[in-house]
Amino acid sequence: MDCTTKYKKLPSTINLTPESTAAMLMRGEFSFIPIRIDGSKAPLIEWTIYQKRKPTVEEADGWFAGGKTRGVAAVMGEVSGNAEMLECERAHLIPEFCALVEEAAPGLIDRLVQQDSPKGGRHFVYRSSKISKNTKLAMDAEEVADTDLPRTESGDLNKKAISKLGLRRINGKYYKVQVLFETRGERGYFLVAGSPARCHPLNKPYELVHLDFTQVQEITPQEREILFTAARSFSKIPTYEREIAPPRERAEREDVSLWPGDDYNARGDVRALLDEDGWTYVERGHFGELWRRPGKDFGHSATLFDNGNFWPFTSSAYPLEADTLYSPFALFAYLKHEGNFSAASKTLYQLGYGDRLGVERKMDNLKTMIRKALRRQINGESLKGEL
Repeated sequence: MDCTTKYKKLPSTINLTPESTAAMLMRGEFSFIPIRIDGSKAPLIEWTIYQKRKPTVEEADGWFAGGKTRGVAAVMGEVSGNAEMLECERAHLIPEFCALVEEAAPGLIDRLVQQDSPKGGRHFVYRSSKISKNTKLAMDAEEVADTDLPRTESGDLNKKAISKLGLRRINGKYYKVQVLFETRGERGYFLVAGSPARCHPLNKPYELVHLDFTQVQEITPQEREILFTAARSFSKIPTYEREIAPPRERAEREDVSLWPGDDYNARGDVRALLDEDGWTYVERGHFGELWRRPGKDFGHSATLFDNGNFWPFTSSAYPLEADTLYSPFALFAYLKHEGNFSAASKTLYQLGYGDRLGVERKMDNLKTMIRKALRRQINGESLKGEL
């Protein structure tokens, strides 16, 4: 489904003005705010109050009536009926994104309000009972050659300058990171059609291409997850929100020199574990292998990094959670024992992970205690506290 050619600029929005756009947003039950026309996309007013309530007719007239030249931004979140916007930043990704969504949920794309941005990206707007704060869903990464990195006079890497450039260090290399897909949700806003072109740094307008803001439809949490999974599949680096990599089991104990979980992290066969659970290897990605979850016939659902850590970006892979990084041991614990690390450790020991010296020492200690107890019993001594 090529929704870049299917939808064109809506004739009814060609003559939109800031005032008529504000009226449309009001009819669509959105909160909205005025925006500066200096290319900063910044609010013209202190806007946080409009995260909690919609503007009054009098306030809107004060901002836009009489042909005032100001931008207009729709405020997302609960104040606007649980509205959320998903943005695709790159024009060339729009057709493939739409195709992935259409394959998973036919007709879903057609139900979303769509607006093209000045940079060629696209905004998809909907309402849902489940939304979240502004979220980065997919990131691109371009490696920066070592010779192009800023250095100090002594020739060392200039970490401060690198930080100012926004470069990200991954696996010992530096990358320029850019957002491919992100959302505007609770406490977020985005500029809309009808705003003067001067509101954007490129001096180009936003254009509605499918439906308008009086026609925003509600989608289910499951349909929203389909959108998110399709978007996340384009990510070249992890955007996970939390990590499940339990503290390494190494404790300062004489009876254990290598715990099963640590041993599995070092030499466990994660690919075999995924195969056994029904996952399918798809292809090599930028930073690791792309895998597809059980029960899915297209796209990607997770990344297996070269260090063995696993990052699913779908919420349809129970018992694994989306946007969560799993160490090999954590992955084994969740897939085999529903997150019970103690049981997982015992199973791994039975499979040959961990060192046997600890157990042998325990058995030797127990035999020694029993021998001592028997001698004392023969001699008629008390055994209290011995065992």
